[in-house]
Amino acid sequence: MSQVKREQSALLWRLLPGKFRREIARYLRLADLQELNAAFDSYKKKSQSDRRLIEEALSREISRERRALPALLSILACMIGVLLWFIYPDRLPEHTRLALFAPMLLGGLAPLALYFVPPHRLRALFRLPDQGESFVVFVCVTLALIWLISLIGMEDFIGVIHQDRLTLLILLLGAGLAPLLEEILFRELLPGLVGRSPYFAGHAASVLVFALAHFPSSGSMLCYYVLAGGFLSVLRIQTGGLLLPLAAHAIANITVVLVRFW
Repeated sequence: MSQVKREQSALLWRLLPGKFRREIARYLRLADLQELNAAFDSYKKKSQSDRRLIEEALSREISRERRALPALLSILACMIGVLLWFIYPDRLPEHTRLALFAPMLLGGLAPLALYFVPPHRLRALFRLPDQGESFVVFVCVTLALIWLISLIGMEDFIGVIHQDRLTLLILLLGAGLAPLLEEILFRELLPGLVGRSPYFAGHAASVLVFALAHFPSSGSMLCYYVLAGGFLSVLRIQTGGLLLPLAAHAIANITVVLVRFW
């Protein structure tokens, strides 16, 4: 953690009411409390302009302001989906056409899921982890997901012409965007309903819901979805955020789409 982040943490610590500080202090080590006090002393010794910069940065971190960008992105993605629906040739059966566009619809709605997470949590959830081992786990999970998704297959799209670039574009958009909705729902919101962080029981329940929500056609498909959800939950817990699980999910989806339909 940088010195500026330490000073922000110390300032936030001092802004807490005494009752909450005493309650939280029971879970901190003596070294942690000493570090907070030292960082606060460092903050007090800074010039007024430097202190103001730290205060403004902290204010942005804990802001409750909801930004319009997710809604705008969702509207734009849905408009693109509607446009592609109307220009897409009517050569596929209706149920196949709907299955083709369903992931894109989820992708269009995905940015709206960001409004269910407090703004200050979003900043923490979408940061790169500090530990190098997190990226090793990320690579392993991504490879495992590619294997599992290739096993699950895309039976709904049997017969789609592989060289059709418009079809490929629709599949890629859905494969890349839909994981945002799934990761926020199944790796953040649902696990948080059960127990305390890192929500082991919540993740176990969410993995099962994740698998059932994909309507597996057989017991083996259910196992594949459970494994995929479990790998993503492990990555979520290990990294402490959603950025790498989202990237792993999207990369695996896109890779399988390219291999099967390029």
